[in-house]
Parts: sequence; structure tokens; C-alpha cells
Amino acid sequence: MKIRPFKRSVLTGSVLLLAACAEGKAKVEQGGQLPASRIVAVAAAADSQVETAGEPKAAATSQPANPRDTLPTPGRSEWRPKMPIVKAGSCPGEDCTYGYLVVACEDLSLLSIDSAGAKPLGIALHKGDTATLVTGNLHLLQPGIVLMKRDYAITDVVDESSDYKAPRPDTLRFFAGDTVYVLDYLELGAWNWWYRGKAGSGGEFWTGVLQRSYGPGDEKRPAVAISKPRGEWWYQLQIDTNNEGGWIRAERGWWVELQFVRLDSDWKCGGQPGKSDLS
Repeated sequence: MKIRPFKRSVLTGSVLLLAACAEGKAKVEQGGQLPASRIVAVAAAADSQVETAGEPKAAATSQPANPRDTLPTPGRSEWRPKMPIVKAGSCPGEDCTYGYLVVACEDLSLLSIDSAGAKPLGIALHKGDTATLVTGNLHLLQPGIVLMKRDYAITDVVDESSDYKAPRPDTLRFFAGDTVYVLDYLELGAWNWWYRGKAGSGGEFWTGVLQRSYGPGDEKRPAVAISKPRGEWWYQLQIDTNNEGGWIRAERGWWVELQFVRLDSDWKCGGQPGKSDLS
């Protein structure tokens, strides 16, 4: 039996392929730490090109999947998040903080814990009284629904405030016909979501009722939101330093119902209600 030697062209092609793979891995590993603030996802749709930072991104179908990608998870029964979800210390909107004085716009009865069945503390905050807004908890009761119209991939992240841009170490892939469960709004058009049994977050890539960054009629988006998340906000108020304070339920948020307002702000009791993404 005669053994034929390898052709030079085959050997050369194999070396080049290995070099390309090593180079690609190095680029991902050298992406570095992302800035903690205001990170926005930059995405590419599977069946079209979406401009990011002035340059068109390659179609998602041209990007091979790898084990670090977001891929289907077993058990469809686990794809929908179990409710309720309590997000302790959650603060709504951009630059939201706690630890400042507020003035009550109505009489408020404080509860021992953040639950409708909790015992009243016997402490009341009367209209016009001041208290410290200590913290807040968001109780998510029902997720928002986003339906995928076509395959979609999020490949990069950027920080618009510093022009930072780097490839994601794990490309996020969404598949046509699937549901993305939207949980709560972060800031600058970014949301927390739940997809195929995994928690995630990033900039909105859909049109519809949750819209922040694009018009409601933008048919170029790869997904459409058909419902909002539903939940209620609970806030801890402390009247003086001799007690830990108590909790009140604010339904859609005090910034909507104006149960109290920040003492040093331009908002006034009885003013124009705010806008909420939780209905």
C-alpha cells in the first residue's frame, strides 16, 4: 500500500485556520473590563445590517456559535421566570438614590415589612410631615412580554459616555418565535430581562409599548413588546433615628402618585404625576 504525502496547500490552510482562531480568541479575551455605568448593548439583526458607531455590523448568521454564547436551555417550563420577584434596594430611573428627606403629601400609615399583610406599626406620617426615604423594594408580579419576529444577536457593548466599545465575551442570541420576559427598567433605554431561563440585561431592541429609544412604528426592530411588566413599589420611611422606620406601598411608584416628594426638589404635592413603566 502506497502512502501519499499531505499536500502543501492543505497543510498551509490548516495552519492559517488555527492562527485565525487563536487571534479571534485573543481579541475577545483582551476586551477588558467594561465601565460599570451606562453600558448599552450594540446589536446586529440576523437578516439585516444595523449600523453601530457609524459602521454596519455583519449579519448574525455569519457569526458561528460557540459554547460561551447564549444558547437554548433545556426545559421549556423553566423559560418563564417564577413570580413574584423582589428586587431589594431597587431605585427607579436615571441617577436615582435614597437617603434624603421627603415631605408627605397625604397621611401615610407605616407597616412593619414590605407586605400587604404586614402588621401596622402604629406610626403614622401625617400630611406635611418630613421623613427620610431610606430605601425601596420593587415587587415584580408579572413580566412584560416581548415577541421575537426574527433571529437576532447582540455582539458588542459600548459606553456612550466614554466612547468605549468592545466585543461581548458571550454573544447574546435570540431566536424567532421566542418570548423575552422584560422585568424592570434600568436607565438610558436599558432593561433587565429573562430569556430561555437566564437573566440578562441590555438596551431595548424592540418596538411597542415599552419603547424608550425608538418610535412605536419602527418595523426594522427584530421584536415587538405587547405588554408591560406589572409590579408594585415599597418604600421604607424613617421618621426619626430612634426607630428603623416602616414601609408603605406605592403601587406604580411615588413619583407617579406623589404620595411624598423630595424636600429640596421642584416637585410639589398635587403637581403633575410622573410616568411609570409599571402599570
